[in-house]
Amino acid sequence: MAPEQELLFQILAAVAWADGRLSQAEIRLLLDQLVPEFAGQNREHQDQLWSELYDRLFAYYDLEALLAQDPPPQHREWLVRLSYLLIQAGQTPGETAIVPAEQRAYRRLVEWSKLSPAAVDQIEAAAQADVIFHQGQPLAALRAHIEQFFGRA
Repeated sequence: MAPEQELLFQILAAVAWADGRLSQAEIRLLLDQLVPEFAGQNREHQDQLWSELYDRLFAYYDLEALLAQDPPPQHREWLVRLSYLLIQAGQTPGETAIVPAEQRAYRRLVEWSKLSPAAVDQIEAAAQADVIFHQGQPLAALRAHIEQFFGRA
């Protein structure tokens, strides 16, 4: 995995863990989408990387320390959008509000991104539209964005 991809993975993991929990659906989504992109078509390498990333997903990642590494600017909008979708995907049925700890992590990411409030509103509206398009399934919307991003990488 390239250092840039590693940093993006860790930032997403830090945001996902901000509420102190990580659902099985979030884990499967992240790993099932990222592993083939990082490992290529070699099934043995995919299995090894899946196991490695699964273990690393449960490590502690300090969002502030990761953001201090200054991820590439071209990924700021992507990180904001995926973090927004990932937080929504982590909600249990019936939850109507984002957990305060996740909200703080997300807001910190938005602050770091230095995107204008209008740009953030546009990203959130587009992400929400994606969820609606995917029939209310934030995981499906997140999967589509991961595939789009790493399909270009």
